[in-house]
Amino acid sequence: MLRPICLSVLLLGTALRAAETPPAIASLTYSGDQAALVDLDREIAAAGKDGAALAAIETRLVAILRRTDTTFAARQALCQRLGAIFAQSDSPTGAASAKLLGAMLLDARDSDLARLALDPAPGAAIDVLFTTALGKTSGRTRLGVINSIARRRIETAVTALIGLLADKDAATATAAARALGEIATPAAAAALRSAKAPAPVILGHARLQATHRLPVADAQRLLRELQDDTGLPAHLRAGAFRRSL
Repeated sequence: MLRPICLSVLLLGTALRAAETPPAIASLTYSGDQAALVDLDREIAAAGKDGAALAAIETRLVAILRRTDTTFAARQALCQRLGAIFAQSDSPTGAASAKLLGAMLLDARDSDLARLALDPAPGAAIDVLFTTALGKTSGRTRLGVINSIARRRIETAVTALIGLLADKDAATATAAARALGEIATPAAAAALRSAKAPAPVILGHARLQATHRLPVADAQRLLRELQDDTGLPAHLRAGAFRRSL
């Protein structure tokens, strides 16, 4: 009589242990078996532009990313694949994904991972995550956020970046100047023109970069100013001249 009961208990225990077993990709290491990652890449490629299929994969990856036993290597790989999904999909990033990645963006350990996922993701809602993080981070974490803002050319960040030009941290001030040069709105160009910090050569390079995206008339005026600025290095003034040709 006890044998069926024992067998049932054994089967139940096996089922529970199977349910608790983390997905193979959660235990990924940099030098170990990559089969789970290869399978995931194939699944994402096969989904193509199928919004429902991509959303299902996204949900699954976010669930693994939330696990406390997921390795750092796996977290990095998951964020890279989420970035590919966001870039591939025509649908907005899921609310659960945005919430988790937005929180990770503020964390010194996880911020770079979050940027792997968020940088390729289109949309104003993702821009908001970066502009919000700009005011809530510092040091190396904020530098990463600024670099992402520059790559995405987030115009709504211009005012905050202007405020960072005079930051006491030289790396932050330099990153802010370069970001303004990448964004290159008229307001960004005007701020670079009138700023007293960071160093003139850094501001000069940022202003030269801005000429690639400013309206032609504004760009030509800025190039003339750079050519005539005797306080700038010769190579920078020469670069402005070549750019004006």
